[in-house]
Amino acid sequence: MILRIKTLSISFLMVVILFGGCAGCGQKTAPKTLVVPPNQLNPDVTPTPSGVKQNNVKPKPRGKIAKLSPRNFGNIDFLASLKDVKYVEIARDDSAGIPLPWEPIIVSLESWKKRRKIGKELYQHLRSGKLSSEEYNKKLLQLHREHNLVTSVQMMIELRDGAIDEKITRLANPAYAENPGDFDTLLTWVFAGGNLSDSYGEEKTAGARRLYQMNPNHPWVLHKLAKCLLGTHPEEALGYAKRHRN
Repeated sequence: MILRIKTLSISFLMVVILFGGCAGCGQKTAPKTLVVPPNQLNPDVTPTPSGVKQNNVKPKPRGKIAKLSPRNFGNIDFLASLKDVKYVEIARDDSAGIPLPWEPIIVSLESWKKRRKIGKELYQHLRSGKLSSEEYNKKLLQLHREHNLVTSVQMMIELRDGAIDEKITRLANPAYAENPGDFDTLLTWVFAGGNLSDSYGEEKTAGARRLYQMNPNHPWVLHKLAKCLLGTHPEEALGYAKRHRN
């Protein structure tokens, strides 16, 4: 009888997790070439949370904040029309009930407008042949580094409604390779880096476990860990799924 109850609980977990959505909804084909990050299974870096927080929440900057849809957030003309706005935030729609991996992204309006302008110019140079693909990728990486590489990756994902492609992974991998002990960086890598065709494999599971060590109450981390362990350790996955839903 006890065994039967346990079996039913695990079966219910599978339904909850599978219908609860994937960790990287909208993922596209995995990139052909990957930057291999440090070995997750034997990390030699002590995990440390990033950012200054109060009660586990990053304080919002002072000044008027405009919450914009992804479409308007990326529209240069619309951004130029904003008055008395100091910061802009990407509006989110969590209708699927899946926990969001990171906190709301808020950036300086002036800084974001300059960045969008430079990014558009670089793309035009690529299309016209003034820049090769290699030169374009190098300059684009430099641009992202100047405005916080990890935040840039997160913004790109949100502006694409969660879709992940080779361009995003190409930025997430070096960010993690350079700073594997940072919570936000590791979180972004687990979501969008490494081998996208193996989103619940050994490396991603190890990464999710490290995230859990840093923040055992993070909703998305609990969701991801349950998904990663569902096939190999269903009983353990059930425990994380229950914590996520409570």
